[in-house]
Amino acid sequence: MPTTDTKTWAVTVSHNVPIHVLASQFTAAGAEVQNVLAETRVIVATGTDEVAARLRGIDGVADVSEVPVADVGPPGAEIA
Repeated sequence: MPTTDTKTWAVTVSHNVPIHVLASQFTAAGAEVQNVLAETRVIVATGTDEVAARLRGIDGVADVSEVPVADVGPPGAEIA
């Protein structure tokens, strides 16, 4: 179960390593893999900042970026 310091990360990977091999390495590094988007070479995973730092050290990882959180609020809510 995600904690409050858990974030969602979009990880772009190179063609050097098969994407499903990388997904397994992400799990071993402590990330929870949410989606493997093979066509775009992106893996969506959740984890802490420390997990993201470990992902950046895996051979074949080109970029690790936090996925921004968007909340539109309930219908009829006042605009702040």
